[in-house]
Amino acid sequence: MRSIPLVPELSDGELALVLTWGYSPRDLDIHVEFVASPNILCKCDYSSHQCGGVKYQTDTTLGGDRGADVIKFDYIGDF
Repeated sequence: MRSIPLVPELSDGELALVLTWGYSPRDLDIHVEFVASPNILCKCDYSSHQCGGVKYQTDTTLGGDRGADVIKFDYIGDF
């Protein structure tokens, strides 16, 4: 039996990126980098949880078969 990761309901214009994997390796990480404005480069991952309306919501460290890593965009812009 496999678990199915779910994200909360998204509003119009929101986006969730979900990384899932099997039982091995125990830990993978999702990373997002984007240009938020001409002077701001945003990075969102396990070490930097929020930038420019993007939030790292879930960090699964016990194996992908027990959940997922999730990053949520509050809005979809011209990044």
